[in-house]
Amino acid sequence: MATVEKMNIEKTDQKIWLFVIAPILIIVAFVIGIKESLLVLVLALPFMLLLKNQFLESKVAWKDEYSVGIDIIDQDHKKLLGLIMEMFKALNKAKKDERAAEILDELIDYTVTHFDREEALMKKNGYPDIEKHISEHNSMRAKIKEFRANIATNTNQVSSEALQYLQDWLVNHITVTDQEYSKYFTEKGIKNI
Repeated sequence: MATVEKMNIEKTDQKIWLFVIAPILIIVAFVIGIKESLLVLVLALPFMLLLKNQFLESKVAWKDEYSVGIDIIDQDHKKLLGLIMEMFKALNKAKKDERAAEILDELIDYTVTHFDREEALMKKNGYPDIEKHISEHNSMRAKIKEFRANIATNTNQVSSEALQYLQDWLVNHITVTDQEYSKYFTEKGIKNI
């Protein structure tokens, strides 16, 4: 069974700001002076932000150990991980609630496609723990819908909570629950359906 690497994207982002970007800017200001450091800030900050976001994306990106050995399911999982990163990016924009709502709508739609595909494969191949798996899917569907319903009334808190929930749930689901049916399919000789 895979080990789940738990990481809070927002807290990691804050730590990067606090322990990397801010100290660099302070050192530059001290070394070359405040006026000149403003120019450096204008020129270097976009590059620093790009590097920071690339680092954070790598923490949510697809990892080979997530593979369940079925290409179409792996592609679905990659898409879902990408939507989680989009949620993080949305939280850093001016119209974050609007974009977060759009992403949740997309997640609601895409989880229907993905979960239906997974559940059909399990039914077709006689997966014994299908009811438990479907229950987890239904729990996630309900939680996303709850986040979507609450996003109009509670701003950043709901979006941040949604981001963390989605990240934790998806990575755990892929690395633990989905690996169980992957093992079952492998033992039955079922590959890349």
